[in-house]
Amino acid sequence: CLTGTSDHHVSLKYLVEALPKACALQDLTLARCSADWKDMERLSKSCARLRVLRLPHSFVESGDSALSPPPLLALGKLKHLRALDFRAWDGKKHKQRPWLSDDMLGVISQLKDLRELRATDQKLLSDRCFWFLRRHAPRLRVLHINGCKAMSGDIAFGLLHMCDHLESVRLPSLVVGQSGKILGTDTNRWCQGLHCPQLRELCVDAWASLEDSGVQRIAMQCNQLRIVWLRQAPKLSDDAATYLVTLPHLSSLSLASDAGLTDRTLRELASASQLRCLDLSGCRQLTEASVVEFASCIAVPPGPPLSSVQLDACPNLGRAAATALASCMGLHRCSLSGCRPLPEAALTWVNAQGHTDACHALGVQPP
Repeated sequence: CLTGTSDHHVSLKYLVEALPKACALQDLTLARCSADWKDMERLSKSCARLRVLRLPHSFVESGDSALSPPPLLALGKLKHLRALDFRAWDGKKHKQRPWLSDDMLGVISQLKDLRELRATDQKLLSDRCFWFLRRHAPRLRVLHINGCKAMSGDIAFGLLHMCDHLESVRLPSLVVGQSGKILGTDTNRWCQGLHCPQLRELCVDAWASLEDSGVQRIAMQCNQLRIVWLRQAPKLSDDAATYLVTLPHLSSLSLASDAGLTDRTLRELASASQLRCLDLSGCRQLTEASVVEFASCIAVPPGPPLSSVQLDACPNLGRAAATALASCMGLHRCSLSGCRPLPEAALTWVNAQGHTDACHALGVQPP
């Protein structure tokens, strides 16, 4: 296993030139590096037994001429490769931009045993990436393509329905594709076919068509879920929270910008005994009185042992809500940005010292 990172982009060339010709390396992680097709070719020749390749926040050049081969083509020779991490930096500088295209990703169709793919924020990817993943569906365990452009839910779930061993899924904004509109395929059918008994994490950037009945099916069929982020789902109501609370291991929940949620959601979540992280930012119907009541349940069995709460952009929340949350034992992170005016120290805190500063700014005794 070899791991490295740098504050500045370092060429993969320097590493592969130092590797022996028959290297036994199986796990390579190199963050913030740059590479081209020649580097990938050298890497595949030197590390024929490589199982894990992680190049997060890196940049791979598409080629210096029209005759250059696809930059990732050589990875098809790595017959033992199981995990790829190509998370983008998502910055504005040249080597911080998304670089992974559908054509580049097509190399995974040559791999035999791919189980994990992380390509967060690679905004050049489209629905086509799901077709390349189909041959790996029986073995796929991790699929992270959140932060990419909006994709068809029909195509995405067409793949997910074939995956029985998924453990972690992060998807971009999901839309109903043209074929779904013609055939009348709705979100309930997507959720109905999702049977992943080992699924621990399900995150979707935005899901405008998701309804409560879909959440109910997900909670019933994937009852080992620990992390659930269903953001920008305006059709959801408080019933969705009722279904999610039945998940026995739920530890992180985000229903941010779900406009249909009201105070009842907080009353339902007051019984989530494993919940540690909660994000209800942009849920504009939440009232201050309900947040104050909810705060009294935090860390008080059977209430949720929350360590992080985000309630940004909730216009009804103000000093009383901030004071109630600041008085909670064990709440190490809290954000109330975009709510009613508050002392600066009370807007956001991310550690114990920030929590103490917020308490002093609000005139309460630190818990």
